[in-house]
Parts: sequence; structure tokens; C-alpha cells
Amino acid sequence: SLKLDDTIDSMQSDGWDILVGCGSGVVKHVSVSDSLSEMKVSPNDLIKHSGSVCSLAVSIDGKRIVSGGEDSSINVWKNV
Repeated sequence: SLKLDDTIDSMQSDGWDILVGCGSGVVKHVSVSDSLSEMKVSPNDLIKHSGSVCSLAVSIDGKRIVSGGEDSSINVWKNV
């Protein structure tokens, strides 16, 4: 298990990796090991909304991430 320092408002998985939308407006990228025994949070937050992240989606091909926020904005970026 993994404890974040923020509230979790939304989550989306693209396989083994998990995107977590937080109450602070940050989207965090969590990598999960093949054995499920280790989870690591990327040191780089992906997007900063000015309000909570309400929704997350990953495109079918896994190349794009979309987030929707309480601030009425939608962000799209490349999944790296």
C-alpha cells in the first residue's frame, strides 16, 4: 500500500501505472512493480489545477492523458 500526502479524488490506470487526481489540483503518477510489492510516486507532478482533480482518462493507445478539474479546465498532455 502507499500513503499520499493529499486527498485522492480520482484515479485511472493505464495497465501497471496509476494516475491519481488529488484535492490540491495535482495529478500524480504512481508506478507499480510487476510483483505488486512496490509502488513509487514520480517526483514530478503532471498538472496543477486550481481546484480538485475530478476526472482522469488515458487514451486507448496510452499516449495521451486528460484531466478535468473543479476549476472547469480540461488538460491534455503526452503520457511519457
